[in-house]
This record gives sequence, C-alpha cells and structure tokens, in this order.
Amino acid sequence: PSPERFIAENREAAAALLAGEKPGVLHETQLRQTLDKPMSYAKGDLAIFDLDRCLIIDSAKDYEDLLIMAEHANYRLIELRALDSLLDTWLEEAERDIKGIYKEKGKTRFGQGALKTKLGRIQSLRFDALFTLENLDNSSKIIGDYFLGLVYERLCSLFNTEAWKVSVQRRLDALQDVYELLKSDTGERRMLTLEIVFIVVCIVLPVLQILQVMMTS
Repeated sequence: PSPERFIAENREAAAALLAGEKPGVLHETQLRQTLDKPMSYAKGDLAIFDLDRCLIIDSAKDYEDLLIMAEHANYRLIELRALDSLLDTWLEEAERDIKGIYKEKGKTRFGQGALKTKLGRIQSLRFDALFTLENLDNSSKIIGDYFLGLVYERLCSLFNTEAWKVSVQRRLDALQDVYELLKSDTGERRMLTLEIVFIVVCIVLPVLQILQVMMTS
C-alpha cells in the first residue's frame, strides 16, 4: 500500500508511536493533531515529525537527508536551550549583585572596574548569542534543497525556536540594562562625591582660613 494508506490503516499505532503512548490511549483529537501535516517528496515516501520522534516511510530507503535535517534542527534547539540556561544563571547573578551592591545609607561597594568587567562579559556573550541566532536564521537558506528546507522549517516550528530566540534576546537586553543602570548609578555617585570634595576644597577651606585669620587678628 501507499504510505498514506498505510498510515490511515494504522493511524492509532502510528500516532501512539510518535506520542510515546500505548495504542488505544490517545483521543481522536490527539490522533488528528499528531498525524497532522505529513510531508512527502515522492509518491513512495512520507515523513511525520513530532517533538521527540519522527516516523519515516520510504520504499527507496533514501531518508538519510531527513535524518540529517532532524539532527541539525535538534542541534540548533540545544544551542538555544543552553544559551537560555546560561542567561538564567547570569540573571540570578545580577539579582544577587543588585541585592548586595548597596550597603547601609545608600553606599555602594561595586567599583567602575567591576562593572566594566561585567559589561565586557555580557558583550562577549551577546556576540556569541548573535552568532548563534544568525546561524539559526541562515540554516534554511544554506541547505540548498527546497524540500529539505521545508522539513527544517517544520522542525523549527515544532521546536518553537522562534520563541526561544525571543527569550534569549529579551534576557540579553535585560541583563545588559541591569549593569548599564548600575554603572550609571555608581558614576553619578562618584561625580557627586567629586563635587562635594571640590566644594570643600574651593569654598569651605578658604572661608575657614579667613575666619581663622580674623579671629587671630
């Protein structure tokens, strides 16, 4: 039978295989959703992709390229998830910095050098992230095969890579904003200190000297 007919005759078993369930467990709506959007290039082949599994039927046994696309899409997803996890760790570190950066009476214990180091690390991470996101966007362009490009886009849709990209970009922006604000705040405090020192040196001390002279004369 054709791949389409084979799936139609064994739809419960095929859907259960893709969903990782036992046959007869899935509801009809879940059966339709799991077997939705099959992909075929020739009359004798058919591929159905799910989040964790795929079902490939090919009478010519020519499915290596599909497996390569699945591996490539999974690798890109792992990159995004690893980057997102790393940003989670850095945001937790930023939260600790914010909580511990101010002493009593509003004094800070973070210098400009430490903040510049943090911002430098963030910029380096941003470049790595942009490189990863650029590779993700360009993957479908450099595949060079229309059908395989559609397969890759289908897998990216299943993996919801667009949402992962947005999450990574949002976290990068939030991380940089935190340390930029802290840098600005410590800079303003430093300028205020310098202004106070200037006032003391240029105005208060001369006045005190004049008063001292007047009192001794």
